[in-house]
Amino acid sequence: MLGYDIEKTFIYFKKPKFNLGSAVDLMDSLTFSFAFEADDLKEKTLSFPVQIIGQKQGYDRAIGFKIIKDQTTVPDSLIQVVPPVMRADHFQDTLFIRVKRNAFLKKQSYILKGELYQNETFAIGSPVNTKFTLVITDQLIEPSWWFSWQEVFGSYRKEVYKKWIELYPPGIDKTPPLLPGDKPNFAWNNMPVLVQPYYYPVTFFYIEQLRQYFEEHIVYPDGNSSKPRIYIPY
Repeated sequence: MLGYDIEKTFIYFKKPKFNLGSAVDLMDSLTFSFAFEADDLKEKTLSFPVQIIGQKQGYDRAIGFKIIKDQTTVPDSLIQVVPPVMRADHFQDTLFIRVKRNAFLKKQSYILKGELYQNETFAIGSPVNTKFTLVITDQLIEPSWWFSWQEVFGSYRKEVYKKWIELYPPGIDKTPPLLPGDKPNFAWNNMPVLVQPYYYPVTFFYIEQLRQYFEEHIVYPDGNSSKPRIYIPY
């Protein structure tokens, strides 16, 4: 804090509130997918907490935020940024971005890049949390944990992932964390570190349910019966 100026108020992003599939601490690359939402949902408001370092004031203060146009691919018709404000007597407030669902989102992903900028009220705070890249889609994108679990789940198939989300939701597995990197409340978006039935019997109980489902139900990748049906490896 050697460079801290008590005459200035600094602003930066905190961790976003919406479900990303896996928690992230820095505003770097984020993904929002309508595939995790109800089928009839037409619009989603994403919430990005904004924090200040400095003094709160008894009046509303505008926050400087802009979309980096030359690095953004999402059509203007699909997004609306609510002008962000730090309300009176607040140390934290929220940037809201409304995202509309569109049929094209099922076929491709779009990028939105945004950043805070210094205005007459706020200086830029933590440099690692002043920009973000948001990927917007309506597809089930392969999660980061899948590679480690590929011997159990097989090559990534969105049909398998969708069923796994249904079978292994948050709150169903209270197994205590055992190893460094494990987080409480194992679920589809919080998988154990090790692929080990001995340590994580509840996880593997539901994997067996997943395997049985694809044994009993004929499911083809993308509904294409010319491709081999989906099975879960033994």
